[in-house]
Amino acid sequence: MHHLRLIAWLCLIIRVSCHGADTYLKYFNVQPYVRTAQQLLMNNGVSLSSVSERLAVMLLFSHALRDEHYGPCFKCSLISMQENLLKAGTKADFYIFVRPSAIKELASCSWIKNGLNIYILTLDEDDETNWKVPTWIRPVSNWSQGWPEEYRLMGHWRLGFQFPFVRQLGYSYMLQTDTDVYINMPIKVDLVKEARERRFFLTNRNFTFYEVRRYYKGLPELADYWLTSRTNLDGAHITAENASRAGIQGPIFRHCNPQDRSGLRTAPTRDAQTPGWSGWDALCIAGHFSIFDLDWWFSWQVQDFVQLVLRTGGHIEHRWVDVSTQSMINHLFCPEANFHTHPWDITHGHGKDMCLGMSCGKDWMT
Repeated sequence: MHHLRLIAWLCLIIRVSCHGADTYLKYFNVQPYVRTAQQLLMNNGVSLSSVSERLAVMLLFSHALRDEHYGPCFKCSLISMQENLLKAGTKADFYIFVRPSAIKELASCSWIKNGLNIYILTLDEDDETNWKVPTWIRPVSNWSQGWPEEYRLMGHWRLGFQFPFVRQLGYSYMLQTDTDVYINMPIKVDLVKEARERRFFLTNRNFTFYEVRRYYKGLPELADYWLTSRTNLDGAHITAENASRAGIQGPIFRHCNPQDRSGLRTAPTRDAQTPGWSGWDALCIAGHFSIFDLDWWFSWQVQDFVQLVLRTGGHIEHRWVDVSTQSMINHLFCPEANFHTHPWDITHGHGKDMCLGMSCGKDWMT
């Protein structure tokens, strides 16, 4: 009996093989949310059998709506997405997750009530798989400096909850975006149809940056552990030149210095692209506007790596959040032919001075 319990515990943590994605779906408590969302969709005249042709737009708003730094920008952001995404060519459903204390206030706003395909759901502040720091995370004194708990919980929610939620609803593609992102031009294509026809696993805004060392510390070592323990490459000399022949799908070693397994490390002293740097370059995609192919995201390799990340707690403690983690997943598991950078005019940012002066930001509380 002791051995059976040990095996069960190891399976829970490691979740290897093609069954990993199914286990992952069951771990996160999304079913109550799925049932609520299904009812909202049907009340709005959306057939549940049609959602695979629609884009799930996931919006997390954890601030107070009255906050002048965030509330007006949220209004401007949502209006821009309604006008330049939904009405321009993509059938989309907008899921807004807020804290329980904010739902009545947000639901009463005219720009919410008059919007199309907008569904408001509440975060569960008592659920570790939703909006609560898991018990296995070390105390705050062990966390990297900067960035509050709320920001780190955003990464936990994005890596964990949002994907199985939209997957179980039946969507094939999901847009992960911020509530201070503005689409400044009509996107006159059906993004779901385009991604499916052109086999885009990951579509990202035309914006990248090099993350600083303390916000990805330990993540390259976890990637190397994954390659060692989950593949037959243990001890093999893998470089940027032979990685694809060895079955590594993404361009990971072109982002390392040296360009082999020895370079898949946290930069010892210097950030990437500074004189004398080595390690993983931590070239990150924009986590504030990314479209994911859910079949790819729920491949066993991606899910197995995500689960390792969540169990280490590094996504919270070291602020890997979604940005560094999804960038590493892109480098490890996404062939370059299946990664797409879109050309659209999109901006990102918030602040009292940014949106209050814009016509869209006025009267955001009404």
